Amino acid sequence: MIFSPKTARPRSPQKMMLMITTLERPPLSDRLRVYGSRVKDARVLEGLRAGSVAEALQIGATRYSRLEAAGTSSPVSREELAALSDVLHFDEDYFLSPTVTVVERTGLCFRAKKSMTRLQEDQIGAWARLCGELVHTVLAGSGDSIKMLLPQLDPRTSPQLAALTVRDAIGLTVDGPIAQLTRSLERAGVYIFSAEFAAEAAARHDAVSLWVGEAKQHPIVMVRASDSWERTRMSLAHEVGHLVLHRYSKPEDAEDAAFAFAGEFLMPSQQIEKEWPSHATLESLLPMKLKWGVSLSALIEQGHRLGLLTVERRRSLYKQLSARRQYPSGRTWREQEPGFDQREVEKPLLITRLIERAYAGNISIETLRRMISSWPARYVSPLIEGQFRPPAGHINSSENVTSIFARTG
Repeated sequence: MIFSPKTARPRSPQKMMLMITTLERPPLSDRLRVYGSRVKDARVLEGLRAGSVAEALQIGATRYSRLEAAGTSSPVSREELAALSDVLHFDEDYFLSPTVTVVERTGLCFRAKKSMTRLQEDQIGAWARLCGELVHTVLAGSGDSIKMLLPQLDPRTSPQLAALTVRDAIGLTVDGPIAQLTRSLERAGVYIFSAEFAAEAAARHDAVSLWVGEAKQHPIVMVRASDSWERTRMSLAHEVGHLVLHRYSKPEDAEDAAFAFAGEFLMPSQQIEKEWPSHATLESLLPMKLKWGVSLSALIEQGHRLGLLTVERRRSLYKQLSARRQYPSGRTWREQEPGFDQREVEKPLLITRLIERAYAGNISIETLRRMISSWPARYVSPLIEGQFRPPAGHINSSENVTSIFARTG
């Protein structure tokens, strides 16, 4: 790097002593240390293979593997750090920052598709660490302490009891529809992010949940951005099941348990049994769909689970969903159910509310990303843009405050 000469100025004895001390230190190139988890997260988020990165850096595959696998940090030269930043398109400061959020693969709850590769699973883990780091930074900056209300339940707890317990713990009625699931969960201390967490269709998953913090005290749900309010609500409920039932261990039937919990949480069995039509058709189930805020498919599954639908009738209703089509889109009811336009897709707002409270709304994406170890804006921005955007004029009453939403460009 070439530095421009500056006009010499008289220096105080204190400044001269500082210069001498600095010159006596080891060269900067001998003191740079990068963190393996940072290197790996950057690589997997960029969709690169370890071998190709090692080749681009002109280092051996074994050394690069050790670099990523390092439990703490590894020494690199100034030139190697610059090359790492250039190849992976992350700021140098990012690699020099210790990991704030520890996320183990076993601590992530999501339904991995059979076609999902190891790289794609690692991408989910990297996104989870970013979300955890953002939560950590925002809480530290805001000084707020949001009480976490989710109970910890035995994985063997029945779906009915688990759902009733959670409803009671977070202040919901035990037998009524949940009008705003996202708001209810955020008030209970759940941090929710909505974004497209995977670029490749094969890697897509509806939602992920995890616990972060030194004591695993902060629950996070990452839900894939969707235009389906039905899918979003069911995904959130499913992840709540994981959070309360599988905080420390995941049995083999964890996914089935989370699905059963979600059904009970959104559609309490006693109420569904009371309201179930004598002859269930798609038309007769539609009012229940809109009342309880679920899909017809979810209602069909809950009805079958409760013994209200035979196997044959369940199969028949699914065939009808696949056969009927929306007009004028031509999409089948299985793809887009009637009532899709009767609700808005729920969006989280807790994170942006905490950010604007902590910094009076006067913070840009650039400033925010530098506060969280210089993660690239291309990864931070989607997390903010996925939050609920208040109507114009309702963000902050101060004339000198600019909302973060106005600074995402």
